[in-house]
Amino acid sequence: MAIKPVKSKITKIIAEDIVAPENDMNGAILGTYTGKCCDASATNNNEMFLGEDLFKILFDSEEYKRAMEHGHYIGFLGHPEDPGCQDYKNACIVMRKCDFGEDGDIIGTFDVLNTPVGQIVKTMEDAGIDLGISIRGAGDVDADGTVDPETFVFRGFDLVTFPAYDDAIPQFTALAASEDIEKQVRYKKICSVINKNIDHISITAANEIQKNFKKGSKEYERLEARKANIGVEDEECPECTEEDKLEVIGKKLSCMTDMFMSECTENDKLQEEIKSCQKELSNVKASYERKLKHLERITRSQQKLMQDRVVAATNTSKVAVAANKELKRKLQKVSASNSEINAELKSLKNSNLIYRQKIECSNADIADRDATISSLRSKLDKTVVASTEATRKASNFDEEVKQLRSEVSASTEVNNELNARLSTMEDMLAEYQQAYANIYATALGTSVTGLPVTATTSVCDLENLIQAATNTANIGIAPSYYEDDEIDAPVDIINDTDDGSDLVTL
Repeated sequence: MAIKPVKSKITKIIAEDIVAPENDMNGAILGTYTGKCCDASATNNNEMFLGEDLFKILFDSEEYKRAMEHGHYIGFLGHPEDPGCQDYKNACIVMRKCDFGEDGDIIGTFDVLNTPVGQIVKTMEDAGIDLGISIRGAGDVDADGTVDPETFVFRGFDLVTFPAYDDAIPQFTALAASEDIEKQVRYKKICSVINKNIDHISITAANEIQKNFKKGSKEYERLEARKANIGVEDEECPECTEEDKLEVIGKKLSCMTDMFMSECTENDKLQEEIKSCQKELSNVKASYERKLKHLERITRSQQKLMQDRVVAATNTSKVAVAANKELKRKLQKVSASNSEINAELKSLKNSNLIYRQKIECSNADIADRDATISSLRSKLDKTVVASTEATRKASNFDEEVKQLRSEVSASTEVNNELNARLSTMEDMLAEYQQAYANIYATALGTSVTGLPVTATTSVCDLENLIQAATNTANIGIAPSYYEDDEIDAPVDIINDTDDGSDLVTL
C-alpha cells in the first residue's frame, strides 16, 4: 500500500510565493487570476446576453489589440459607477489575455497589481475569499436582453463578490516579491530536499508535490521527468522479486519519512509563527477595538451635537417662517394702504389741477380788479382835488361872507342863500366822500356801511377808515385744498360789470 505523502502547508506557501525576479516585474505583480470570466452561450444573472459575435468583433478590432498591447484594460475591486472610469489609483488588476474557451466560455488571464487595492485583493484571497470577475462596458440592449455587438464599448473586467455568471470565479495564483530573502532560502531548502530524494519519489508523491509548483518551473519539470522514469523502470524490471520491491518501498518510505519529519519541523516553526502572529493580531485587535469605541463615543457626541444644531436650525427656521408670514401680511397691508394713498394722490393731483385753473382765473380777475382800483384811485384823486378846491372855495366864501356881513350886514337874504349854498356844497362833498368810500371798499371786496364820513373827513382819514374796516390781519389763511366733498364748491369772484352785478359764481 503506497503511502500518500503529507502536503506541507509550508511547502505550498513557499512554492506559491517564491518566483524568479523576471516573472514578477520587480515586485509589481502580487498574483494571477486565470479562468472563466464570461459565457458567450448563456444569459447572465442580469438578464443580458453577450453572444459570440460580440466577442469576435471585439477580439478582431484594432482598438482591442492596441489596448491589449499597452495593457490598458485595467480593472477595479467592484464596478465603478462610470463604465469609462479612469480613476486608476483604485486599480487592482490588468488583463493580459482573453480568448474563447470550451462551450462558449471566455477565458481570461489577469495580473493582480501591487497597489493598495491590489494588496487588499491579495489579503482577501489569503483569507479564503474567492472573488469573481465581471465584464465592464456599455452598449445598446435589445428587448430580449441581447447586447448589440456594434454599439458595445468594452472597458475591461472587474473583481466582484457576486459575478454575473455564477461560475465566473477564476483561479488565483499568488506571487511574492522576489526580494523576500527568507522566503527564497526556505524555497531553496525545499528544492534541495526534492533534488536529494528525486530518485526515491513515487508517481503518487510526485503528483502531490507538483501541485505546489507552477507549471513550467524547474522543480515541476524535474518531478514530471521522475514520473516518466518511474514508468520506464517498472517496465524494465518485470522480474523483480517481492523482496526487491519491498526494499524499494522501504527506501521510499524512509525518504518520505525524512521528508515528513523535515516538513513537521518546518510546520512547528510555522505554528510558532502563527501563534506569534495571532498574539500580535490580538493586540492589534484590542487596540483597534479601543480606538473604535473611542471613535464611537466621538461619533455619538458629534451626532448629538448635529441633532441639537438641526433642532436649533429648525426652530430658527420656524421663527423665520413665522416672521416672514407676518412681514408678508404687513407688506400686503402696506401695499393696500399704498394703493389707497396713490388713489388719493391721484385725486389730489386732479383737484390741484382744478385749483390751478381756478387760480389762473382768479389771477386774471385780480388783474382786472387792479385796473379798476387804479381807475378809482385816479377818480378819487380828482375827487380829492375837487374837494380841496371846494374847501378852498368854502374858505373864500367864508371870507366873502364875513366881508359881506361886515359890508352888507343888512343883506340877510343873501347870507341865507350863501349858507344854503354852503350846506349844499358840504352835502355834495359828503356824498362825494361817501361815494369814494363805497367805490374803494367795493374794489377791496368789503362793505363800508356805518363809516363816519362827513364833509370834514379828509382823504387820509377816509383811507384809514376803509383800511381799518377791511383789515385781514385776524382772518385765517384759506386752506390750500378742499375736502373731497368741497372740491366742487362754487367759487365766488367779484367782478365789476356794466350792468351793476358784482358777483359771478363758477
